[in-house]
Amino acid sequence: MPPPDQQVEIDFPPSLIEPEVPAVPVFKHEKYYLDDGDFYVLVENTLFRVHVHFLQRHSAVFKEELESPCPTGTHEDDAFVLKNVTVKDFALLLWVFYDKSLERQASGDEWLRILLAAENLRMPHVQNLAVDRLKDLSVPEADPVLIISVQQRYRDTVSRVWAREAFVRVCERQGRLTVEEGERIGILASVLIGHVREEDLLLRSQPEELLSCDLDGTPFYAKRPTVRDIVQRIIIQDEPPITPLNHEVLADSKLFECNVEGANLVVYAGQHKFSIHRHFLEQHSPLIGQMLRPVTPRQEQQWETVEGSNDTVTLNVDARPSNNGPQSVLSRSNTKWT
Repeated sequence: MPPPDQQVEIDFPPSLIEPEVPAVPVFKHEKYYLDDGDFYVLVENTLFRVHVHFLQRHSAVFKEELESPCPTGTHEDDAFVLKNVTVKDFALLLWVFYDKSLERQASGDEWLRILLAAENLRMPHVQNLAVDRLKDLSVPEADPVLIISVQQRYRDTVSRVWAREAFVRVCERQGRLTVEEGERIGILASVLIGHVREEDLLLRSQPEELLSCDLDGTPFYAKRPTVRDIVQRIIIQDEPPITPLNHEVLADSKLFECNVEGANLVVYAGQHKFSIHRHFLEQHSPLIGQMLRPVTPRQEQQWETVEGSNDTVTLNVDARPSNNGPQSVLSRSNTKWT
């Protein structure tokens, strides 16, 4: 630092002074800020509190973060900041794990958004599930280039028939494919689209009477074909047979894991022990939900000492014979609730 007699104060014009950026308010997600969640994710200005088990198990992005020397997400004031995914899309992705109906019924547009979010987060099992559901649904409002790119990425599973309308829209539009669009849909789809547009241009230049025969005289078209007709012949009918790979999918019938990360509920059933999140049993079993909630002021006071801590609640499920067949008997134990 120079001596005081050599120090000069400079007044910068107001235009050169960076204004303070106002703090953006953060809101808790109305559905996926769970009381017993153990992982915090900030998407845009929305905070999610969910169970780390699913994200760590199925997403390479979250797994790498949690295994890093200084992981984030374990505290509300140090949430994992998720980019390149919107609040709506991340909520849809979480719905795959938290769907109360257990049926996973969604529209084609919703499954497409789930697929794209799963790709960003490198969740292969969720991607396979989304593709499996998406291939039987239409997405008429989606960008046709996006639809073709998805079909091409998963062409071992998804037929070109699924993307037929998208191929027709791209072939009918004015203007050629851009370089960026060609990179998105790949060489194969770009060449097929080029063949369709070239044949359509050729047929439009020929007299009507020459359209009924091929070059060797073989009957070809009875009337001037539409772009849809050409797409059907060149792109759809010439598609090689699909031989789907044996992908592992998050199937509806797949059993829940018996021991999960961050479990806060232990259930004993006979000789079996299940370490799970109580959120799911509260959602789907009124009986167990009643067991997990205090019903007296004294229990409420003692329950608060357990809530939010690392302690777990234990339920014992015993099947006892009776005149009406086996009946389940529940009991609860906890070192801090007596």
